[in-house]
Amino acid sequence: MSEQPIPPAGRSSLFNLPLVSRVKVVKDLLLTKLDGLHEQLQTIDSTVQTLDSNFKALGTTTNDLAKNDIALLEATIGLIETLQENQQSIEQQNRMILALLRQTIASIQHQEHVSSQVLPEVKTILQEIRQQEQTNHQALERSLHQNVAQITQQIQLTEQKIDQSSNQITQQLELTERKIDQSTEHIAQQLEQTEQTVKHVSEHQSASLKTTLHSIQRQNSSILYYTSKASSNGNSNRANGADPVMQTPSIGVATTKPFYFFHIPKTAGTSLRFWLLELFAQEEYLECFFLEDLEKISSEKIAQHRFFSGHLGFSLCQALPQQPNIVTWLREPIEREISQYNYLRQKRSMLLDQVTQSRSVEYIDAASHLGIADLLQSDLHLGYYDNLQVRYLSGIAPGQYGQTANTEDADRLSLWTRAAKQNCDDEMLAAAKRNLLDLLHFGLCESMQASIELLCYRANWAPRQFNLHLNRSQTGAKALADALSAEEIAIIRDVNQYDLALYEFAKAEFKLRYQELWEESLRAKKHHFDLCSDAEKLPTHIDPFKPEPQTSPVVSDFLEEHFQHQHSGDKRLERLNIKFSDPIFLSGWYPREYNDSLKTWLRWAGPDTTSYLYLPLKPGSSYRISFWILFCMSTDIQESISLEIERTPIPLQSLYVTDVNDNVQSLLTGVIPAELINQGFAYTKIIFKTNRVVSLEVAESDPAVRYVSFATNGLAVEPVTDPSLVEALLQTNAQLQKFQDRSHHFEAQVQQIQTALHDSQAQVQQFQAELQQLKEHAAAIQIKQSLVEEQPQPHVVEEQMQLHVQGILQESQVQTQQLQSELHQSCQELEQTKKNSEKDAKQTGASR
Repeated sequence: MSEQPIPPAGRSSLFNLPLVSRVKVVKDLLLTKLDGLHEQLQTIDSTVQTLDSNFKALGTTTNDLAKNDIALLEATIGLIETLQENQQSIEQQNRMILALLRQTIASIQHQEHVSSQVLPEVKTILQEIRQQEQTNHQALERSLHQNVAQITQQIQLTEQKIDQSSNQITQQLELTERKIDQSTEHIAQQLEQTEQTVKHVSEHQSASLKTTLHSIQRQNSSILYYTSKASSNGNSNRANGADPVMQTPSIGVATTKPFYFFHIPKTAGTSLRFWLLELFAQEEYLECFFLEDLEKISSEKIAQHRFFSGHLGFSLCQALPQQPNIVTWLREPIEREISQYNYLRQKRSMLLDQVTQSRSVEYIDAASHLGIADLLQSDLHLGYYDNLQVRYLSGIAPGQYGQTANTEDADRLSLWTRAAKQNCDDEMLAAAKRNLLDLLHFGLCESMQASIELLCYRANWAPRQFNLHLNRSQTGAKALADALSAEEIAIIRDVNQYDLALYEFAKAEFKLRYQELWEESLRAKKHHFDLCSDAEKLPTHIDPFKPEPQTSPVVSDFLEEHFQHQHSGDKRLERLNIKFSDPIFLSGWYPREYNDSLKTWLRWAGPDTTSYLYLPLKPGSSYRISFWILFCMSTDIQESISLEIERTPIPLQSLYVTDVNDNVQSLLTGVIPAELINQGFAYTKIIFKTNRVVSLEVAESDPAVRYVSFATNGLAVEPVTDPSLVEALLQTNAQLQKFQDRSHHFEAQVQQIQTALHDSQAQVQQFQAELQQLKEHAAAIQIKQSLVEEQPQPHVVEEQMQLHVQGILQESQVQTQQLQSELHQSCQELEQTKKNSEKDAKQTGASR
């Protein structure tokens, strides 16, 4: 920046100023000049930096250009080398093409020379071929005449064989008809002899024989007695005076006193209900589970039934004409509470469909979202559902006492809690203990087999197994119990302290009762039915709560003896028609179930390979026992089915019949000798045995797989009044079976003869086809011979050879022209490649 002179006027004015002011002005001017200089220096620095950057960019560009020049030179050199290689390759191809052309011309010349030498040999070969063909034609004609003669002879032999087979078939059919007539006459004679024998029998024996004959006729005509009518029709038949032979009094629980299973929730009640129902007829069971349903049924209808089960409390007793025999089951309170909570959560939808009271709906909803500790301490639970076993046995639940007089209020309250909220106390516990001791029997879920044995003892029943576990929660109860904390367990225990006290009381009483049963069993073993046993080595005390299996042979034998002794006065019968819809003493069978296709009640044998039935048979007679196998898991199981009484096998005979739907059913029959009917026992124990059981999936069962062998719907027992007469009938039936077998055999022989005749006809057709083929072959030979005779003369063949050679020469010329055209095209492509390379080189130099 150039220094600006101070104008004169400014100077005079500056000098006129004071010294300080003048110094300040000078200072400002100097500062201004310094700022200007500083800006100029910054501008110079910026310019220097820009120049430096330009120089660097120029150097980079120069390097890039140098690299591009080098790459371009390298590419040019490579292109030149490629062009040189292509030129060398083209020259080599040209040399190869020229060599190929020379070889082709030499080959053509050689072929022309060879053709001139070969023509005489070709003529000679053609003459030899013509002579050979003439010889072959003559030999073929001779062979053809011989084959025709042989085929004609074979056809004549086949016709003779067919005639002979037809005569043999006719003779066999006549013989079969004669044998059938003879067998029919023989059977008719035996039937006449049987009828004459029947006429000399007493009226009682005649009636029995007619009954037996009627039974055999029904078997042979596929009339299944177990599907003829439904159970309801059977009742009406008895009322209308049906056939007295097949009528059987009830042989289950004979007492007319009602039987009530007092079901406390989540104490194995569903399984026990089905298990107990086996001792009662299906129509004797009143299917009613809740008190609100019971109140809708008239007292007259209730009195018509003998077996009851449900959450009815003691209210049922008020509706019955007499006090029932009552049985209940208890469960360890903490486990029962956990199981109930898990059940409410899993079955929420189903339970909400069943209940209508607002408190029940509230309680079920609360269980779905509250933890078990919160639910048990809530107002919905306390005073209503806590200590539920004490509430049931004391008469508080389900709402027996304290009903409100206001019907609308009663409808709004839970069925179990129609009374006002009431906490458990010592008085309720004492009442529950008294009522528990007054029952016919109580069992404990934690000792199920011992509970079943005690029930059979106190109710005078035959010993039975317990093989059902229904209505279990599918998942979660055990997992839920394992996941609970010690604090939650303590809350459950505190809420159910009265139930715990009742359970300890029941457990002590149960031990005393089972010890009494054990002592009775030992006493009977020592002094009654097993005098030479080692009973002294058995323990004098047994704990029913041990984890090992509790089914002791000692207890089982005693229960068998006890059952026979208590039922010694039961009526013993000569004829039984047992249907599984009726009550019966049994063991080793699954509960009865109704089959819609067969229209009958049936049972599966299982889970063991041994099953039992107890029949009140009158001594002094032999009995014929028969039963149908409706279903069987395998053929080997059906073949292994056997009966046994007092360790003595009962031989069985099988009769297979087919119904209108082509379903094959098997009827097993056998004879029980009179000596196997014990005079001192009211009931004869029939033992069914099989070789094995097979798993069968069953809906709504836990476990979902049962182990079964076969299914039947009952059995029929009839006395054998005249063994010799029955034996004659059996022989007649056996002869009829043999006649049927022989008829099947004759039919099989006729079928074989017809098959042989069909095969002979097929062979004749095959011979005719072969003859036709020979005729066609002869015609073809004649045509070929005519063609040979029409072959051209040697000079014609020579002309044809010359034409062939000319064709080869022309083809060679065409190939040569094609090669020359390809060579010319390759030269043009090479020239064009050179021009393109030169053009690219010029462009590259211009760009540089």
